Amino acid sequence: MKKKSDLTPQQIVRATPKNLNINTMKHKLALEALLAADGNKKEAAKLLGIDRNTIAIWLKVYGF
Repeated sequence: MKKKSDLTPQQIVRATPKNLNINTMKHKLALEALLAADGNKKEAAKLLGIDRNTIAIWLKVYGF
């Protein structure tokens, strides 16, 4: 498995269950929610049912 810094956002969104870990899954969820919310972090967090700060932390920690 590649390190998180080696994966592009497109690779993360297309990742399959066999190459996902919890961190990659959080990154994937955050990216998909951001796409659905047209880049709005507050709306993306609302879609996921998490706090806006949580999605900001996920994006900072897992990259974006």
